[in-house]
Amino acid sequence: MSTHAGVAGTWTLDSKAPRPERFATTDSTPESLFEPDNRIPVDSHDFVEGGKYRSIVKLQIRYEGQSPEDSRYYMGTGWLISPDILVTAGHNVFHWSSPKGMGRAVHIKCYIGYQGENSLNSRDVQSRIGKSVVVPAEWLASKENRHRDVAFIRVDHPFSGNLRPFSYKPTPKSGNELLGVVGYPGDRALGDVGRGKQEPGAHMYEEFDSTAYSLQAGNSNPLSMLQYQISTFAGQDGSPVISRSGRGLNVIGTHVHAAGDKNQATTIGSDSNDYDSLLKVFSGSLPVIGDHQGIQLVKHKDTGASAVSSSNEGFGPGSNRRAFQSPMPDDDGGEGFLDAFKTVANSVSQPGQGVNRALPFASPLLGPLAAPIAAVAGTALGAIINGPGSFSDEGDVPKGVTERAILAESALQAVVRSDGKISRMILSDIQKTYAAHAPNIQAIAANIAPSLKATALEMTNRTDYIQKNQSARRALEPRPLPDVDEVEPAFGQSDLHDLLLQPARPLEDEPGVFDHLSSLISKGLGFAKPLLKQGAREALHAVGKVVNAESESSSSVDNNSTTVTPEDIKAAEVIVKRALIGDAALTAISKLPAYELVRINILPPPFTSRATNDGDHQESIFDVIMKSAQVIGKVVTDVAPDVLKAVRPFVASLSESSAPPAAAEAPLRKKPNTSSFLDMVNNGTLGGQASFNRF
Repeated sequence: MSTHAGVAGTWTLDSKAPRPERFATTDSTPESLFEPDNRIPVDSHDFVEGGKYRSIVKLQIRYEGQSPEDSRYYMGTGWLISPDILVTAGHNVFHWSSPKGMGRAVHIKCYIGYQGENSLNSRDVQSRIGKSVVVPAEWLASKENRHRDVAFIRVDHPFSGNLRPFSYKPTPKSGNELLGVVGYPGDRALGDVGRGKQEPGAHMYEEFDSTAYSLQAGNSNPLSMLQYQISTFAGQDGSPVISRSGRGLNVIGTHVHAAGDKNQATTIGSDSNDYDSLLKVFSGSLPVIGDHQGIQLVKHKDTGASAVSSSNEGFGPGSNRRAFQSPMPDDDGGEGFLDAFKTVANSVSQPGQGVNRALPFASPLLGPLAAPIAAVAGTALGAIINGPGSFSDEGDVPKGVTERAILAESALQAVVRSDGKISRMILSDIQKTYAAHAPNIQAIAANIAPSLKATALEMTNRTDYIQKNQSARRALEPRPLPDVDEVEPAFGQSDLHDLLLQPARPLEDEPGVFDHLSSLISKGLGFAKPLLKQGAREALHAVGKVVNAESESSSSVDNNSTTVTPEDIKAAEVIVKRALIGDAALTAISKLPAYELVRINILPPPFTSRATNDGDHQESIFDVIMKSAQVIGKVVTDVAPDVLKAVRPFVASLSESSAPPAAAEAPLRKKPNTSSFLDMVNNGTLGGQASFNRF
């Protein structure tokens, strides 16, 4: 064990420094970008008050080795664990570089809500000055001690408001889970209109990826670091490595640098970097045992500090400072996925059941119209996601978007009725997708509610959907689907696609719909992109600007004459969640091989007051999907074009927008093939109830 183990260095920072004229990144810590580089700009609502990334901190740093003429500030990232203490990389506060380095930090500016210098006067931005620093002495002793590259900064006074500081927990010895790095990369720039320049590292970016890791020491990981292939760039050093598991944003490491074909983070734990013990140095009550280049050295490990708590209850015995548990990262106010899924599942009612009494409010959007309305919502969102190229040359209906939305709603109904191990694996995959990519559902719902309600009224007036579904629909004997239309799919075909094209049971009074099922399946699975994917949220956040726009005169859906109640907005939230979770369900089952799909157990409908007239037939997942597609297919196909008339102008405008400009380029590294979904199923990493805690 190192002679510096259990010792920390601490010093006080200056409160004043020159105004920054330039921003730079440190050159001592290599970073890796991987192909594809899936970093995306963080949505602004995520780092304003109450946002899930409100506690990500932008750092601007000066070092003792800088000359007075050097007005540069070096960039870094940190993350709050309490209103006045943040975690960052050790090299952000003590700079090792050749030949001499710049030594210790002397002045650190800390911002939350930062989005470039022009944002400093915004009420969403708070600024603090670093007051003191604590860093493991092993990092001060040698730059080779990368596994101790971590530091803590106390600011001059606490940040205020709903901060949602991060919880941390010991880094697991191994795992296969959704990990992410969130910070301010220096290769991405933001234009500064006031100065006519671009400011590098001015915007927050995130990337999450399924990551298999092990802390076991070996040739490729001699220091037992947390390793991952998530793209980063200088400026992101000190970012949290976030595990999206359970019901919280839990940090399991602090990002520091690249090594070989992976990026790396220092770990957390009583046998590595004991955060609770190190944080006690800020109390000023521990013995000073020496100094190093003017830095006080404090012994912290022999004070009886306990091991790091998995729930991060506090900073050690006697502390009154707590790290606040962050709820699961839904963008709609923090509701966890399982709560959202329960709400959506309660909205999946048998056609003809009327008002769903499992929900505490009533709206025409729910009850017998909920299924087709969810598919219409999915169609509108899909048009936004798929972009201008998704529209056909002849009309206003995007290629495959309506069909995918119908299949998504049908897949959701099947998943809700499924049971067993495979069902739990599907739910875990849905949870992973939803947690990674769900947009601001409340904002979308508030804007889309008038169109959804107008569409519901139009369905009531124009169709016989409710009347036809007042009683159970009789399914006939299976027969082959008509030949598939000549549709060349844009994406590869899945086992789900092939199995859905097998002989199916037509509904007695829907022969026209049955005749077009093959086309619906091929278009829905072959053209339209998933709603929940990298980069989709930015487009979805703008959906309300369009769907609430005044309809064209040729559209029969009249939003302006529709009165929307608070209950309708709540119902619209359920519908939007239903569309998104349904799409994630379709994505999840599309990944499964045929032998898993045929083993999915479907429970009888929970509505026993009506017979299905299907005899003793045991329904399969394909039966449920095909029946639902026939029930809602015609009404959704009939009304969707009216809603899409308002969407198409906005979709066209998407092609004129551009992403934030890049300030620098870095070589991309190819990612090797990783474990497939099937591999994870076979090795047990997605199986069972415990897998809910993985994402």
